[in-house]
Amino acid sequence: MIISMQESDNYNSLQFGNVDCFIHGVAVDDRGTEAVDILTRKAGSTLLAEYSVSEFSISLSEHLCETESLGAYFSSLSHKSYMLEGTTLGIVELFLITKALRENGASNVYISYVEPSTYSTPMRTQLLHRRDFDLTDEVPGFSAIPGAIIRLTDRRKQKGVFFLGYEETRFARAFEDHAMIVPANCISVFGVPAFNPGWEMNSFARNLTVIDEKKIKGGIHYCGAENPLSAFKLLTKIKDSCDDCEEMFVVPLGTKPNGIGAILFAIENETVGLLYDHPIRKTGRSSNVAKWHLYSVRF
Repeated sequence: MIISMQESDNYNSLQFGNVDCFIHGVAVDDRGTEAVDILTRKAGSTLLAEYSVSEFSISLSEHLCETESLGAYFSSLSHKSYMLEGTTLGIVELFLITKALRENGASNVYISYVEPSTYSTPMRTQLLHRRDFDLTDEVPGFSAIPGAIIRLTDRRKQKGVFFLGYEETRFARAFEDHAMIVPANCISVFGVPAFNPGWEMNSFARNLTVIDEKKIKGGIHYCGAENPLSAFKLLTKIKDSCDDCEEMFVVPLGTKPNGIGAILFAIENETVGLLYDHPIRKTGRSSNVAKWHLYSVRF
């Protein structure tokens, strides 16, 4: 797998070939709206993708697919090139669609991502809450992702890798939902450098208490918040250090680019599991538009 990256202050500076099919999620903020509006006009056809946690299925505009039949669906479309809109698509949709495209013989997939200018914060004025963020309406909880299921038991060694963001309650809940996770064997990863200087302090402030309280002792690592290749390389290094009998799983709670790196790593390494809590994103969770990113994935 080869991951190439472009970054620009606007869409027009990004370079890529024709896109037969553009797949996006529901836009909930300014950057998602702009990305969908622009890229829809550039593609031959467009699909809106939404994953159902309860049904283990994914809808693609008017078509409802069981996850195991996604490859056959894409085969019926006969498209040669795809772009996935990573700002609006969730981690699960990105994983399932990219995996299905690869299995269906796609040689190249584009993934776009647009940074926010600012994230939403609650209407509070107290200094105590200066690092609070208002990003999700609901977090259903951690459950399996088809095609990346990990069965944790106390009979096998494990290595967990947590990519961390601004919502420490999601981080803490992983240990409540999965009692078999061994905190001493878990690694924490922060997005550094952050999208903007100083933003990494928000993530540190929210998560270091959980690391201390849960006695997470696997170490702390860093990779660029906008860099899926850095996340992919870090995970490769961690996997290479695992014993043959060690189960490895990844929990992508941080930036979307880091999450993209995690799902690409899981696609490339089928023995690696993914744990995810399927958050429902809050409308208006960020405002305005910052940098555009385009990731090209060659299988």
